[in-house]
Amino acid sequence: MSDDAPLGDAPDPDSKSGVTGEEEPVAVGRENRQPPEDSFAVVGNETRLSILRVLHERASIGDRSEYSVPFTELREAVGEPDSGKFSYHLNQLLGEFVEKRPEGYAIRYPGKELVRTVESGAVEAASPAVSEPTDASCYLCGAPIAVAYTNGYVSAQCTSCSGALGFDYMPEGALSSIPAPPAAVGTDVDAAPEELLNRLHGRFCHRARMFGDGGCPRCGGA
Repeated sequence: MSDDAPLGDAPDPDSKSGVTGEEEPVAVGRENRQPPEDSFAVVGNETRLSILRVLHERASIGDRSEYSVPFTELREAVGEPDSGKFSYHLNQLLGEFVEKRPEGYAIRYPGKELVRTVESGAVEAASPAVSEPTDASCYLCGAPIAVAYTNGYVSAQCTSCSGALGFDYMPEGALSSIPAPPAAVGTDVDAAPEELLNRLHGRFCHRARMFGDGGCPRCGGA
């Protein structure tokens, strides 16, 4: 079957009936927003996540007319040899996460957000790290500060006093704390701790300005 053939039924990947040729899935009415647990179940499957990643990478070229991917090309890029199994998983994404167009398939905004969340490492456990003392000084006692990454937060950490933040998830001596996914931190705790702290502080200030202007930086609502 060619890429432009009519849509066919999406088989169960464990079905024994068998599917021959390039069987494209049929949209199953997923236009309504899914519950959060269903959205994360999508990326819990390696094939579905790979589909979203391929489509997200194609969309990065920024030209809407060019970032649709034909069925066969998409299946080959994902590396799934079983056309029926691939059709089943692609069908689970149609509607909210993936759009079917005459020229192929394209990722939608919710699909992009899922990929970005996974790529950021926000849903993964991050290893804690603490830098060597920097040239910056504690505003309470004047001692050198280190930069720590623990529990998903980057903190300025005094090397001498007890700091200013006494929350349970803060390291001893914390003077400030800013949430950040692992991808935003990388190896900078060791390689460029002050630069990391300044960069995230700038991001925090930007978010605070959005709150001050009446908008939520997380969801865009009031």
